[in-house]
Amino acid sequence: MAAAVRGRRHRRASNAPVSRVLVIGAGPAGSVFAIRMAMLGHEVTLVERAAFPRRRLGEALTPGVRPLLEAVGAGDAIAHAGGRPVAAIRQLWDGPEGRRLDPAAAGCIIDRGRLDARLLEIARAAGVVVRQTASVVARTADATGWRLVLSTAQGPVHWRGDFLADATGRTGQGIAQGPRTIAAHAYWRLGVDTPPEPCIEAGAQAWFWGVPLPGGLYNTLVICRPETLRAARGTTLQARLRTLLAQSRLLRGLSGRTCDGPVGARDATPRISADPVGPRFIRVGDAALSLDPISSSGVQKAIQGALAAAVTANTLLRRPEAGTTALAFYRDSLRRTADRHRRWATAHYATAAATRPDRFWQERAAGAPDASSPPGPALDAQLMRMRPARVSPLTRIGIAPCLGAEFVSEQPVVTHPGIDGPIAYLGGHAIAPLLARFPQGATPLEVARSWGDRVPLKPALAILARLLDDGVIVLEPPETGTDMGAQPGPAAQ
Repeated sequence: MAAAVRGRRHRRASNAPVSRVLVIGAGPAGSVFAIRMAMLGHEVTLVERAAFPRRRLGEALTPGVRPLLEAVGAGDAIAHAGGRPVAAIRQLWDGPEGRRLDPAAAGCIIDRGRLDARLLEIARAAGVVVRQTASVVARTADATGWRLVLSTAQGPVHWRGDFLADATGRTGQGIAQGPRTIAAHAYWRLGVDTPPEPCIEAGAQAWFWGVPLPGGLYNTLVICRPETLRAARGTTLQARLRTLLAQSRLLRGLSGRTCDGPVGARDATPRISADPVGPRFIRVGDAALSLDPISSSGVQKAIQGALAAAVTANTLLRRPEAGTTALAFYRDSLRRTADRHRRWATAHYATAAATRPDRFWQERAAGAPDASSPPGPALDAQLMRMRPARVSPLTRIGIAPCLGAEFVSEQPVVTHPGIDGPIAYLGGHAIAPLLARFPQGATPLEVARSWGDRVPLKPALAILARLLDDGVIVLEPPETGTDMGAQPGPAAQ
């Protein structure tokens, strides 16, 4: 938190222009975006409809969440939310029941209501004006900015500003990135009977997720087609959820327990906004891109996206001449993220679909890559030392919009079909200049040594291993490896 306040004071001391920014929605994406914009020196107002704390889905955090929160001075938010490490997950997916182990226990379970409340406190400390239990009832835009009317407990409030950020979450809007999906969910107060580990199960027509929460609560989700939920036996949503839970081997014991609060159902179709950003607005978090829940990384994606959105917005406000570059960067980054997660989800669904003929599984597994494709050769010290390497003919060096600390700018990048979009840096080192001076025909170890004036040997070898794994550089076939002076490509054959 102190880092957020220090960063904001530092920016206030500069001569950078200050803009008035309104953020709608105080989930992790909205709060992190607001904090970062305040750190950059903008006047930020954050509007949230609900009182905190409140229950919210998204209680399992992936390991990448913590460093992202630390980047905005919010590293203590996980502890405030009762974060409990997860060392194992009970699973029944593409084989017999078992436990997926994580000896490092890098992921954790939290109370999302408390996490959101803590992030809102940190936003206040960073200088963000928070208007809670308030909503936007009218908005207009003109050449000078935005005019909004907020409904608050004290009466209407009129706000005028320069930039609007929509962080209102999943709304069922946007372009579907997969089949229609619904998540039915309920909380159960099990006390001492609460299972110690999360569980995931692939059923005949759905998949099930159960997660133990701080305070003896247990949350269950049933992810299925909307038609499956409607067809389940029962006249109420709770009855239909119980019917589906009774079909689960791992969670069927809950079907006779008492729910703690109302049962809910929400659209869980992965979607991407058709209009995610403009010169005076940006969509953040699930309002910009919502993932298939199988990813279990929605919170991490939302925070990553919020940090990128803040740099994009800062560029639009302070460097309007780079606006086209910033807009292109944000749109492309959302598209690449959507494509990457769709490929991963499809492959994961395919592992269960191999033994489950129902439409739910087959639709979601359609287009999965052939799992029987042989892996590439394992990289070992001998290969790095003995086999010559060259830049792949499919590798290209060009210029593309890239994310900096405060602004989006065009930078030299490397592209290749094997990597997810253009990359400018690996391990903090610019990649394009390194590849531009790649000594063709040298072994990876010799290449790493030739980069010694820019990159220490150990990080250079790690970069080369990553580039080899992605296909950006390739090893010469063994039969051509004896001619160290040969040049790559057809002329060397």
